[in-house]
Amino acid sequence: MKTYFLVIRAKPVLGNPNYRVVPSVDAHFWVVDRGPEGATRRALHFLKCQGWSPDGIEQDAILSGIGLHLGSENEIAGYHRAQNFGISMFLK
Repeated sequence: MKTYFLVIRAKPVLGNPNYRVVPSVDAHFWVVDRGPEGATRRALHFLKCQGWSPDGIEQDAILSGIGLHLGSENEIAGYHRAQNFGISMFLK
């Protein structure tokens, strides 16, 4: 299993506490999966379960490593959460 990074543009759905406050976000994902297609499927499913509607993929799933995220503490934390839980999402 490998760790993939991808970014999905999303809008909150009715029932999401951000529905009237946030027009859209970039959801950054780190997903542990066998391939990029599976990582994308898991990220889309997770996003929907969290009350967001996908509005397009901004960054296709690419292999990720700690070196890819050295500039941001949030992104390093996201990478480590994925190592522990299989998936991590950070909204920007």
